[in-house]
Amino acid sequence: GLSMLALDFAGRKTSYDYIIVGSGYGGAIFAARLASANLNPKPSVCLLERGREWPVGSFPDQTVNFVGAFHDDTLNPLGLYEFLNYQDISVIKGSGLGGTSLVNANVAIIPDPEVFAETNWPRTLTRDVLMPYYLRARQVLAAGPHPHAMELAKVQALERRAVEFGSHAYPLNINVNFSIDGKNHYGVDQKPCTNCGDCISGCNVGAKNTLYMNYLPLARSAGAEIYTQTEVEWVEKLSTGGWRIHGSHVADDLSSESFTLDAKNVVLAAGAVN
Repeated sequence: GLSMLALDFAGRKTSYDYIIVGSGYGGAIFAARLASANLNPKPSVCLLERGREWPVGSFPDQTVNFVGAFHDDTLNPLGLYEFLNYQDISVIKGSGLGGTSLVNANVAIIPDPEVFAETNWPRTLTRDVLMPYYLRARQVLAAGPHPHAMELAKVQALERRAVEFGSHAYPLNINVNFSIDGKNHYGVDQKPCTNCGDCISGCNVGAKNTLYMNYLPLARSAGAEIYTQTEVEWVEKLSTGGWRIHGSHVADDLSSESFTLDAKNVVLAAGAVN
């Protein structure tokens, strides 16, 4: 059966030690590490995601289904694909449990040293300081190159062009499973990649190592409570200390109800654009 991570919103508590808003890479990793940390007393952790849960096999795979899957705050609040268009940049991102990991190309590379030479980068966050964490994340996401990359027509075409430039094409690390057929390290069923090419629309094979396959089940098994279809709208600082989250729980496309939750600490990890 499919691992269902989200809990029934009716069973929520009124307050938590930590509320994490967003279930993409930032929110999911924070929730997993905090919930599984050796802390005494153990903090109560709640993760809120505005989108819905997308079990393997439920992603749209026909063009006609895509149209109905585009996110719109008013018309389709539970839509998976969100397209943001700005003057200098256009962004496509995922709205669902696992965030954009559900609809990205899974490329997971450690930044080159040049990235850290930029003047606007915080000086204390050097590549050397971050390296143990890059390696740790790479291990959890099981990132590695496609084992037969050089046999793929796309890569062969890139290689022909690269040679003309006096260079070579080489495969980058991607968060895709090519070996496990059964339960992975986090108790989630996976199948090896079939090269179907549906990574961006959503992997219905169960090969793509989205956050739904690793950090989110890790957070859940460590005691974090995960609630989907809960959009946080604003955060209020309480005079008594701590915070109150105001939001809307979307039962389905047509009905929603407002809610509040109190927290000692709030982590805002909803959308890099935000």
